[in-house]
Amino acid sequence: MFGGYCILIMAVILNPLFAFVIDKLHLMDSSTTYVRVYYLLPVTVIIAYAAVEVIELQKKMKYKVAVLIALCLIIGMSGTSYYEKNAYIMPQNVYKIPQEQKEIADCILNDNTGGEKARALVISWDENWYFIRQYTSKIVNAGSAMPAEKYGDDKYTCQGELNPYFEFMKNNGLDFKYVIQPKADGMIEECISGGHEILLETDDYIVIKI
Repeated sequence: MFGGYCILIMAVILNPLFAFVIDKLHLMDSSTTYVRVYYLLPVTVIIAYAAVEVIELQKKMKYKVAVLIALCLIIGMSGTSYYEKNAYIMPQNVYKIPQEQKEIADCILNDNTGGEKARALVISWDENWYFIRQYTSKIVNAGSAMPAEKYGDDKYTCQGELNPYFEFMKNNGLDFKYVIQPKADGMIEECISGGHEILLETDDYIVIKI
């Protein structure tokens, strides 16, 4: 098995032509995609295999146990743990998504009582949308909300004004009833002046009913 991996690694990861060909053929769109070829390295399997080999070299059981304990300590104390990197986040609810996104989704679901899926403008590349999709499939991305940094930008669609932007999206054939909008100063007042309803305001977003 390891012999096959060696051949694969030399042909792919350690081959300088591989990345060049992949790039020229446009088979990967970024370096963050290419780096995933390193997932092919069977690191954990090799560590386990090497540990077993070292333990098996010991003649007496007490030495085997001692070496096993030593190797476990070495592995356990190597590197940086998830806790030290703060990579683990205690979930705020049983769905294991941030509470803010659950509240946003619940707000729309509670208002949308007709049984049909709620169609909303959302920022599809914002992690907010990924969490909402993880929580429910009853909210549909009908188009793009306005990025907060474009609000008030006279070079952006409809000069960065929300109410004309909503009209623009409607006139382009998009069917939506809600907007999950990244919040910026002045947005709430503009929405209310345009006759829209603010269903929810969180630290980072507002939920608008058109």
